Amino acid sequence: MDGIKYRSADEMKDSGIQWLGRLVPLDWKVYRAKYIWKKENRPVQPDDMVVTAFRDGQVTLRENRRTEGFTFAIKEIGYQRVLKGDLVISAMDAFAGAMGISESTGKCSPVYSVCSPFKPVEQAYYGYLLKDMAQKNYILSLAKGIRERSTDFRYAEFGDTILTYPTILEQRKIANFLNIKCAQFDSIIAKKEQLIAKLEEAKKSLISEVVTGKVKIVDGQLVPRQPEEMKNSGVEWLGMIPKEWNAKKIKYIKSSKRNSFVDGPFGSNLKSEHYVDDGDVYIVESGFISTGEFLNKDFKTITNSHFNTIKRSSCTEGDIVIAKIGANFGMSGILPKLDKPSVVSGNSLKLSVAEQYSNKYIQYSLLALRFQGAIHFIVNGSAQPALTLGSLNELKMCAPPIIEQFEIVEISDRKLGIINNQINRNLYQISLLKSAKQSLITEAVTGKIDLRDWEIIEQGGAS
Repeated sequence: MDGIKYRSADEMKDSGIQWLGRLVPLDWKVYRAKYIWKKENRPVQPDDMVVTAFRDGQVTLRENRRTEGFTFAIKEIGYQRVLKGDLVISAMDAFAGAMGISESTGKCSPVYSVCSPFKPVEQAYYGYLLKDMAQKNYILSLAKGIRERSTDFRYAEFGDTILTYPTILEQRKIANFLNIKCAQFDSIIAKKEQLIAKLEEAKKSLISEVVTGKVKIVDGQLVPRQPEEMKNSGVEWLGMIPKEWNAKKIKYIKSSKRNSFVDGPFGSNLKSEHYVDDGDVYIVESGFISTGEFLNKDFKTITNSHFNTIKRSSCTEGDIVIAKIGANFGMSGILPKLDKPSVVSGNSLKLSVAEQYSNKYIQYSLLALRFQGAIHFIVNGSAQPALTLGSLNELKMCAPPIIEQFEIVEISDRKLGIINNQINRNLYQISLLKSAKQSLITEAVTGKIDLRDWEIIEQGGAS
């Protein structure tokens, strides 16, 4: 970045600390963390609310971020008080960045180490330093694995970790510099994420409008249909549709062949114990189509002999795979050509359409029903949303003439391809920005960037 000054090689020394990148400034001290941070165990107060360390390094009241997806303790045994400015480390998720300086006073579970400083420190500096530690997979290298993608990083391990200790003034300068520069990165990233969100909404709007006939294709362009060209479909989620179109239930759209619309094997018929390495048959899971397109992922496999016991749920190239259960219920994708036979998993459905329908048009129509909320009307009312074959069979969608279906697919593919390219370009730019931001943090907290002459700027200022 322009205007950033780096220390020369003769101003650096070998710290002997691998994760720090070895070189640190000559005048910096290094200590084991236990000589900088002491472990606290304060009693909670009646009005304390739960503090959580998130994987992006933010430590704040849980209600400030989200309340879903957490396990709530019936009895808060061992809970401890956290003060604003404390260093909070998740024993199980620190490897992924779940540690940092608390923005809030509250309480947390005993799975966290809550620390306050022995020595004068600028807390924000150590927040950045520990984020850099997690990014370099240092904590993962110490893993005492107790579950997949987790470690057991408690105060004993943290306390023996060697940390840099610049002067308190330089700590403050580094933290201030990074607060400002990271805010600039975050602002650009946020704008790109907002643009991506708008583009995703544009995709949904495009799909919904073309498959319900709200627009027509004229000379290769989409043009709104006039009111006199429309009729009432009699279906709430379809509304007005073109006069020459019909609304048909899925049970009249599926192929007449046996097992054309089936769900995956039930419960014990397909379990993890049936999976084998490099088996004969792929398992197609609902996670593969969570975006509305089929994403080739790592397939689990089973033997051909077990496949023969669940062959009813087999799927082939061109079939529509539908997510049956969970947050992505109703999302779908078209199965591409695979190099092995395949079967849908228990959390999925398979739909083969009749020859007089375009499978891609029907898949777009299913997505539209998901986007418009029609799918939500037919899920069961349990805690885990789930679709059933019976309810889906009765679901109505538009059925234009086959030639028009192909035209709709062609223009939708083209326009969605343009939008997807824009999305992918912005995602790539975001990845570059995040990488540059992390490199800046690394170079600043390890002293490679020379900030001794940095003038501290109040938040909201500019460098």
